[in-house]
Amino acid sequence: MPRSDRKRAFMAQWLAGTLAPGDRIVASVGAVTGPNPFVDMLPPVIGAIALIAAYTQPSRALVLVTGAFGFAGAVLGLALIGHRKFIYLAVTEQQLLAVQVRGRLNPVGVLFRIPLGATRLTTKPGRPLPFLHTVWCASAAGGISVGGKTRDRVRLTVRGHRGQLSDVQAAVRRQGGAVDAPVLTVPASIRS
Repeated sequence: MPRSDRKRAFMAQWLAGTLAPGDRIVASVGAVTGPNPFVDMLPPVIGAIALIAAYTQPSRALVLVTGAFGFAGAVLGLALIGHRKFIYLAVTEQQLLAVQVRGRLNPVGVLFRIPLGATRLTTKPGRPLPFLHTVWCASAAGGISVGGKTRDRVRLTVRGHRGQLSDVQAAVRRQGGAVDAPVLTVPASIRS
């Protein structure tokens, strides 16, 4: 049994009390919340460049200033990474579910759910890294409640998994949801 099928079976079992009778997971993909993960790398890179500049041109004031920038960049980078939530995005026959997970596959809870008829997915290929895809989830029926706050839409970043993302897009389209991007095609030779 492929790994994605094992994940899907585990999550279906975990979500058994949440899903309506007869409802099943049709497609799924892993994602993270927040801006493009490329942004997470900027503060540490800026800090490293500042430290390298300080050691190549040593002066006490420059070393202190760049050391402070390096430290601030590292702290900011860790704060950005710690702010992210890892998500298992699942399409069932009736709804789109976002389940927050910790570690490999330790479910914490359902972050949000949208009925498929009201689901709107907007997918954009990643820039500057082509293997990162930004997926905006929105509901035509109103806002999405995430952690007690209502938002118009939620931004998720999918790393790799182009085949799984195309399956999610196709499932949302089949069930009556709107997808604002062409379905990503994956050559059969790379599909697992």
